[in-house]
Amino acid sequence: PYITYLLGTAYQRMGEHEVATPLLQAPMPGPPIWNDPWLRGVESMKLGFAASLTRATQKLDRGNLDGALGDLKKLHQKFPKDATVTNNLGSVYIQLGKPQEAINVIAKGLEHSPSHAPSHFSIGLALMQLQALDKAEESLLRAIEYQPAFAPAYVSLGRIALMKKDLQSARDHLERAMSIGTNNPTDRQMLGMTYLDLRLNDEAIQQFDLVLQSNQSLTMSIGGKAVALSRLGQYEDAMSLLRDANERFQNDSHIQRAMNVVINSRRPQ
Repeated sequence: PYITYLLGTAYQRMGEHEVATPLLQAPMPGPPIWNDPWLRGVESMKLGFAASLTRATQKLDRGNLDGALGDLKKLHQKFPKDATVTNNLGSVYIQLGKPQEAINVIAKGLEHSPSHAPSHFSIGLALMQLQALDKAEESLLRAIEYQPAFAPAYVSLGRIALMKKDLQSARDHLERAMSIGTNNPTDRQMLGMTYLDLRLNDEAIQQFDLVLQSNQSLTMSIGGKAVALSRLGQYEDAMSLLRDANERFQNDSHIQRAMNVVINSRRPQ
């Protein structure tokens, strides 16, 4: 599945969307991982900067924030000018809900590597936590300036545009992210909801279908698809979809909200 995803992403970036779409529709669980105790033992014995950074980022990827924080603080003491270290340390602070600490440490790395795109991206995320949306936009655009194919930066710009109620800008940013390639179904779900708000119901359904092919438990996409179907006059299909979802996901707020919207759409105004 991961190779299929990579192939689809390659076609997508070449502009071959008709070839890419069916390849990207399959569920993508992520890069293959083998349970290899011997290899883990070898990795644990590796020394030096690269090995220490790898171990720290692996802890970060696994959600072990305390472990990653401890390792990255030690690395930062030894390599205070390395932008990769300061950016990863800042990422931990962002996940811990400490955006100002993240900005402070990432800025130190940018003093020595001012064109490090991931650092500008992380500062943008920290500024979003601080609700400094205009400054966050500036940082995200700078990340894209240094790394044009930075899909997560476009996704975050889309999120900011939605917070500003600028649906057209959100659409542009999120479509750009999809064209570059992102394997996060919630990013595509955000695009689907943007289409829904723009009354582009056919386009919304297409995005929700792609989301649900990769993750059938994302109830916001189920609800969004039902609303789009009802707007297209397919009321019974919409209600059937919601009834089935209500059995599988009882008392889910997204399903309940969508059901209220669909039912109210049939009432005389």
